[in-house]
Amino acid sequence: MKRSDHAYYKERACQILAAREHSAAELFRKLLQRGCPADTASQVVAGLIDAGLIDDVRFAVMLLRSKFRQGWGWHRVLAELRKRGVGDEAIAAVVSECADELGEEREEERAAEIVRRRMHSAADADKVLRYLLNHGFSAVVSRRVVTQYLECNREA
Repeated sequence: MKRSDHAYYKERACQILAAREHSAAELFRKLLQRGCPADTASQVVAGLIDAGLIDDVRFAVMLLRSKFRQGWGWHRVLAELRKRGVGDEAIAAVVSECADELGEEREEERAAEIVRRRMHSAADADKVLRYLLNHGFSAVVSRRVVTQYLECNREA
């Protein structure tokens, strides 16, 4: 490997990271897509991890919070983390770091907010339930918040 190749791909990696946070696996794939040899990509990514410019736990926490603000449930966020190459160790660290945001009570609060915004009548119940399930909320929580909403509005 020529030194100039390494320097060139390190610069490319830094440009990619300047746009947004990436997992190590995502950055590795992007370098390969740009023609970087696999061994050079591995070295570049390892160097950026050592320098603290790539951190899968930091990336996963950022992604989790961002997707929660967008109305995603934990199951969908977990699938997205895995799709982006975040490993089980990093996911476990995120679970411990964000435990207060991951409990069933917090998921229920987020789901209830979505139900309040999207449910205009009892006829919307199936559509809203599908929406919650498609956005990664558990079936138990989804059914519970939709049922509670219907019961509260039936009494009103």
